[in-house]
Amino acid sequence: MSDLEKHIEQVRRDRERHEAARAEEQRKIGSTITESELPCPRLELRWANGGSYGRRCDYNIVIPIDKYDIREGSPAQHGSELRFCMGWTTVNGGRDESPMCGEVIETPFRDGRHAAWDSYRIGFPAFVVWDGKAQSIVADKPNGEPIEAPANERSFGDKDWAHRESTHILVEAKNVIKRHAEKVRELRDQQPKGSWPWLYFNSMVDALTAQADEIEDCHFTDFEDWVRFHTDDIDIKVAKRVCSKCGADIPDDVTKACEHVFGETSRAFLKKE
Repeated sequence: MSDLEKHIEQVRRDRERHEAARAEEQRKIGSTITESELPCPRLELRWANGGSYGRRCDYNIVIPIDKYDIREGSPAQHGSELRFCMGWTTVNGGRDESPMCGEVIETPFRDGRHAAWDSYRIGFPAFVVWDGKAQSIVADKPNGEPIEAPANERSFGDKDWAHRESTHILVEAKNVIKRHAEKVRELRDQQPKGSWPWLYFNSMVDALTAQADEIEDCHFTDFEDWVRFHTDDIDIKVAKRVCSKCGADIPDDVTKACEHVFGETSRAFLKKE
């Protein structure tokens, strides 16, 4: 193929991608519904202001909950639905705090693909949600290829396992406190403003809000950084090394360690030396 033919082929592919993007943009705009019209069960990508971390988009699975269900009052309950977060993406360096691009609600690249594939697998419709409106995500058959996210997106799964778990727990704790604060605020607003009951509930609201803000403002390092920072706190005399695969102790003489630590290749090399 000549250079001219390659150029023509590239122009054709670029035009097809552009036309496909425009068609998807018009499809999403046409699918716009209010949040109250969302079906349940569903998959959803729900945008929120991430504070100092920019914009954040939670990837949730949402199922209905009936009255008298034992799960009523759980942190996952939102009205008549249970909303379970399966992960999230933070986006930094955007135009502003809004994920809107014209009339289209933007979809995080990696979790957008996950939502489309999961929708295909389990049959739940998928949506991206922002500011009381939602647009549908088309179910798509998984292609088995890796997903390369844009540089300004950071997936929840990029953190080490310990940081990932601790972050998830902290976010859940913050949300629980905020929900309790909202319930106390409702009790406060039922009282005459300035009365003793109003002041009592108001002090509780302030205390709960301060606790939630304290969690929001915490800047936790990842697990490895934490270990390095606290190395001086560890009593080396009682610490022991273990194999990360089988859990066996690693003796001072490494040649006597398990095969995962000192395997056949190492033994062969030692004999050669």
